[in-house]
Amino acid sequence: MLHRQEHGADDEAPQLQYSELKRTFEADEPSKSGFMKFALVHLHNLCREYKIPPFDSDESDIISFKKIEMVRRLILWRQEHRDSSIRANPGSTPRHVIGKDLLAEIWADMGRTILPTWIQAPPPKWGTIAAGKLSADEYKVICSISLVVTLIRVWGYENAEGVESRRFKMLQNYVDLVHAIHVLFLRETSQKSRAYYKSHMLRYLRTVLDLYPDITLKSNHHLAIHIITDLENLGPGHAVDPF
Repeated sequence: MLHRQEHGADDEAPQLQYSELKRTFEADEPSKSGFMKFALVHLHNLCREYKIPPFDSDESDIISFKKIEMVRRLILWRQEHRDSSIRANPGSTPRHVIGKDLLAEIWADMGRTILPTWIQAPPPKWGTIAAGKLSADEYKVICSISLVVTLIRVWGYENAEGVESRRFKMLQNYVDLVHAIHVLFLRETSQKSRAYYKSHMLRYLRTVLDLYPDITLKSNHHLAIHIITDLENLGPGHAVDPF
């Protein structure tokens, strides 16, 4: 008993450090320097508590990740959940998707991505006032290439048991939309491509309702199904646009 009393302060120190880390995490604008002073094991436990992939499992491998990588994921997750009450409900659902840190990740990946010469790259800092308004072609490149590259890198994780995180499901939902839209960019159509479009679009719409149960589908969602008939009767989009 005497031994435990003498070492009581030492026993409580890790818990106090973890409590301080959680206060840093719950701040409106947590900083990288604020996280880097904490031990790797505390950062790992915080990632597990808030189910931040790929650390959302008891089997996640702490050894394979450097501290800076874990800090980066914590900051990215926190910025994306800025509008949610994480103090009361860890792992709560965010109501917006692209925060400033995720946008910075997208910009960084765009700088590392080599596009074919016939594809015009969008502004490097799109999403800011300085970048100005995007054209339809720039939106196309961002949505079909840039977002896909970064979201797969950042969200493309399951836990060790193969259980899909919410972010992973959001990624699958978005990729279904990209697959479907890709068919509309083709300069030819076929029964096989229309079936491909239909399967991905229907799965996209079903999972939208699963992921965001508080929304209702709009007229554009309904029209997206009827595009199949247009493709069959009128042909691909580039042949219809002149008329």
